Amino acid sequence: MELDLFEKELEKALVDRGIRAESAHRHITNLHRSLTDDDKSEIESLKSADEIGKLADSIVAASRRPDVAVTKKEEIEEYIQKEEQEDKNTASPVKSAESTKAQDAPEEKHFSFNTLFDPENRGVLVFWIGLIVTLPITLFLLGIILGLFAAVFAVLIALIVGLLVAMVAIVAVGAVVALAGIIYGVTQLFPFTYAGLYEIGLALFVIGVVMLAALALYNVAIRFLPWVIKKVSVLFLFVCKKLKELFIYTKRKVYNAL
Repeated sequence: MELDLFEKELEKALVDRGIRAESAHRHITNLHRSLTDDDKSEIESLKSADEIGKLADSIVAASRRPDVAVTKKEEIEEYIQKEEQEDKNTASPVKSAESTKAQDAPEEKHFSFNTLFDPENRGVLVFWIGLIVTLPITLFLLGIILGLFAAVFAVLIALIVGLLVAMVAIVAVGAVVALAGIIYGVTQLFPFTYAGLYEIGLALFVIGVVMLAALALYNVAIRFLPWVIKKVSVLFLFVCKKLKELFIYTKRKVYNAL
């Protein structure tokens, strides 16, 4: 007997013996997944509907009497028979987890103006009143901290601009002086050879000094000072983070103390 025909006949036999159609279809589907090559060979050897009926009777009997020894296929059928009832008795894992989480979560307190003066909210009242009373001092201290950082940033930016302007000015002045010295030295080569060579050498020395000064100013303005600004920015963010943590810590302590 072919496998498809066997499954249809077995499903029909189960329905005839009181198994619901939906449950019988589930039995056949799971049985199809668990069949081995030997099982399929055994099914192909079946020739009559009576043999299928006997198999259906054994499945029904096994589901009603779980203490009866059954074969491998019959044990699978018994297990499948109980799945539907287990699905009804077992809650959804997602819903169960959400329900457990909701029960375990601590109750969150919501404060309003109507309950602000309750004894249990004394810490909230003390904290906010204290914050309002000390607000001028708090703002003054915050202003000092922000002013210090703002002054540091302003000084660093001004240094960058000033060093760049100084570099340009030094290069311009050095170029003019060196060019004038070279021209004057060339004019003095023929009447006064040594004086002309001295003037040209002095102009070349000025060019070297200007190049070294310009290179130093460039590195300080373009590389060193931006690095300093970056580190000061990191320090500023760190201070802001610590001030926020201090505010939260103080708030929690006052809430829980009273």
